[in-house]
Amino acid sequence: MKKSLFAFVCASTLVLGAGCSSTTTSTTTTPAATNESSGSSASTANPTASSAGPTSELSSPTTTTTTPVTAVPITKSTTPPTPVISAQAITISGFAFSPVSITVKAGTKVTWTNSDSMAHTIVADDGSFSSGSLAKGATYSQTFSTKGTYKYHCGIHPTMTATIIVE
Repeated sequence: MKKSLFAFVCASTLVLGAGCSSTTTSTTTTPAATNESSGSSASTANPTASSAGPTSELSSPTTTTTTPVTAVPITKSTTPPTPVISAQAITISGFAFSPVSITVKAGTKVTWTNSDSMAHTIVADDGSFSSGSLAKGATYSQTFSTKGTYKYHCGIHPTMTATIIVE
């Protein structure tokens, strides 16, 4: 079988995102009859005669077929998916929360770790959560399920403040 070069060019154009619409001509030559079970080939003088059974093909004259080609542009997204962060760490060091402000998705678990030699607490300004006293190396975790802005501070050192924004 012989394929038209135009069909290949048109297919390449599709990959680049541009469409094409045209008519292409292909020439098809059917080979001589082949008996698939034995692999032998035989030409037959009568193109309508049956040869070795249902698995045989008949030879036929060369035919020319005109086929319209209509292409549809292919669109492929190049934007990678946004990763979902399910945990966020905050460090308490130097009498400060770091980072001072974070934005997380609803359902995110936030974990504070006290790296200071002094004890600290994490207390929501609205009273919605409180850690109790955290010695050096201790951690406290809170999962934020509801969207909103959560301001918090250290109950022992009220000048230590920070914010969590839940989207």
